[in-house]
Formats: sequence, structure tokens, C-alpha cells
Amino acid sequence: MLAMGREVFLYVLLGGIAGVLAVAFIRVFYGIRDAFARSQMPEAAKPLAGAVIVGISLIFFPQVSAMGYDTISHAFEGTMGTRLLLALVVVKTLMTSVTLGCGGSGGVFTPAMFIGAMLGGVFAGVTNHIFPDTVAEPGAFALVGMAAFLAAATHAPLTAIFMVWELTGNISSVVPAMLASVTGTLIARGLLADSIDTYELRRRGFDVHRPRTANILGNLFVRGLVTRAYLAIPPSMGLGDFVLHLTNTRYTHFPVVNEKGELVGVVQLEDLREILGHRDAWPYIIVGEIARRDASTVKTTDTLYDAMTLMTTRGIDEIPVVDPEHPRRLVGMLRRRDVQSFYEKRLLAGQNIA
Repeated sequence: MLAMGREVFLYVLLGGIAGVLAVAFIRVFYGIRDAFARSQMPEAAKPLAGAVIVGISLIFFPQVSAMGYDTISHAFEGTMGTRLLLALVVVKTLMTSVTLGCGGSGGVFTPAMFIGAMLGGVFAGVTNHIFPDTVAEPGAFALVGMAAFLAAATHAPLTAIFMVWELTGNISSVVPAMLASVTGTLIARGLLADSIDTYELRRRGFDVHRPRTANILGNLFVRGLVTRAYLAIPPSMGLGDFVLHLTNTRYTHFPVVNEKGELVGVVQLEDLREILGHRDAWPYIIVGEIARRDASTVKTTDTLYDAMTLMTTRGIDEIPVVDPEHPRRLVGMLRRRDVQSFYEKRLLAGQNIA
């Protein structure tokens, strides 16, 4: 029973380490890609530079070439030294990033398997070094490490678990892989919301984790739906004159704007319900006194999703839009019904971004 508990702890620990290193792998991968993209060297020279870097690494570590299935098999057999395994984790991470970052072809699925298998072998070797004879079968940890790292990097634990089942056909191998894969995925998602496949999409403004509404509205900006059909009220206007304006308009939200064109506040019809009953007080009240000074605003550069979220949270149907460079300068108004109508038209047009 004690031995079983120790094995469970080791598999969970391996999964946690795989989750942390998977996030590091994603960061390094895109960091090197960005470095090549920012480089001033000609585009035609980038693949050549990448080939030189990878070629030099192959002189010292030929194991990282091609798919690396033979090396993975050696890790499963437990015949490789811990230092070599650790070196291969680092070199494979860097060379995969360089290969794809410089414009080369390939994927990240097999490299993730390779790195995970080497990581499992390193874990078994270090554990046995600190606590001798703790790990009887280092190759089993290489298999579990492969599943855990792959699951953490892709956020697909089921894929990794089924892969182990296909490779071994042994249910006893699936349980450790399940423990490590789920742990690795949870750790990786806790540190970074995106997998290696969705990270680039988020950087381009497309979040696969958001609902369809957010993906449609999250890529469009407030400036596209700003309306200038509104009635601006000066803060010095008397309440009586303001009431006369109400009888000749269909608006329900009135931005209060001073002589500089700056937004002072907003008056909503519901703000007048109580005070309209005290007609004797009208001559002594000006609009600036009843305006909501803490009124929420959005900028023209905000997304429609953020604007709708704010309107829903605050329970308002219209919101003032201001200049991003001058936060008090009124540009127009954004109405909830306009955003909803726009969203429905996008859906009917078949632009289902999901």
C-alpha cells in the first residue's frame, strides 16, 4: 500500500513538472519565432541561418534529428544516461523552435513526445540518484513523461492517454499516464490559458475559449457603431427648459456636455421620476446638479464585447463614447440595441466565428 502511494505521488509530481516545462516550451517556442520575425536579416537568409544552427547542434546531439523514434525507444528501455536525457530535453526544445521559427516545415506533436519521454527518463534518473532504487523501471516513467508533457503542451489529456493505450495495450500503463496527464494539463492551464496550438490565435485576437458572441464582438471596435444622433445638454440648463426638450425627443439618455465639449455626466429619464413631482423646485435646479457624474464611458478603441459587458454589468442601454486621447471629450453614444442588431446580422450573414 505504501509503495502504491509512493508511485502515485511520483506520477503526479512528474505530471506537475511536465506542466511547468510545457509552459516554458511554449514560451521559448514563440519567443524564438518572434526573434526571427523581428530580425533584420533577409527573409531568404532566415532558413539558412536556422539550418546552420540546427546543423551544428546535430554534430553534438544527433539524437534530435528527424522524428527521434529510435531515441524515444531507448528512453523506454532505460538505457540512456540522465545527463544525456536532460541535454536532449533542452536541445530538442531549442532546435524545434529554431526550425519552425526560421521558416522550416514540421509540427510540434512529435517533438513534444520526444521531450516528454526524455523528461520522464530524467525524472526517473534524478529520483533514483536522490533515493536509490525508488524507480525500478525508468522506462515506464519515460512513457508516462511523454504522455504528461504532450497533454500539458496541447491541453489534450485524452489524446495522450489513448496514445499510451495504443502503444502498450496494457491497462496498467494507462492509470499512471492518466494521473500525470491530467495533473500536467491542470498545471499548464493554470499557468497559461492557451496550448501551443491556440497561443498564436490569442495573440492575433481570436480566443477559442470565449463563446461565439465574444469572438464576433471581441474583434470589432466601438468606433464602428458610434451614433452621433443624441441630444447634448449644457450643465447650466434649467430643469424646466430640460423638461421642454424631453417632450420633443425620443431619447432616454442625455449626455451633459460643457462649453469645451467635455462630458460632465449623463442624465437618464429614470433620474427625473422623483424630482418631476416637485414642480415648485424646478426653477432652482439645473441639469448639472442631477447629472450622474460617475457615468461609465467607453473609448472608440474599445471592443464591442467589452462595451456590451460594461453595459450589461451596469444595467444601462446607452453609454457615452469618448476620445481615447482625451477621455472627457464626447464623440458620440453607443446603444445596446445597435450592438445587438449588428450581432444578429453577422450571424444571419453566416459569419459564425467559433
